[in-house]
Amino acid sequence: IANAQFGNRIFPFPLPTQPLDVHLYWHANVDYDPANQWLRGQCIALLGTTG
Repeated sequence: IANAQFGNRIFPFPLPTQPLDVHLYWHANVDYDPANQWLRGQCIALLGTTG
């Protein structure tokens, strides 16, 4: 992983957690902006969709 050179490690969270709702919001004037569309696409690809 990118931080392996720093000796960082990943541990499971020790407490039970609830799912988080994630929402994307943007101003209407960037609906068709290629950079904004790309960023939204990356977020959806990473986080998935629920409907």
